[in-house]
Amino acid sequence: MFNTTLDLFKFNKTNEHDEMIDTIAETYFNAMTECASDHRCDDAIACYQEWIVDDKDPQDGGVEIYFMQDLTAEGIEN
Repeated sequence: MFNTTLDLFKFNKTNEHDEMIDTIAETYFNAMTECASDHRCDDAIACYQEWIVDDKDPQDGGVEIYFMQDLTAEGIEN
């Protein structure tokens, strides 16, 4: 049905899509808390700002996340 896994994410809301978003959120949260623990406040704030969109947490809804085509894959023209 789909040529690549990327096609699946681009055209369907799936559990995998949600899991990827959860993983991204968890990664930013862990980085932010680690930076805060190390007293690197500017880095912690930067992690927060990378994840938050227009003062909204994407996991709370109201934010669309698009997965772009992998431009590093062989055979793809840029």
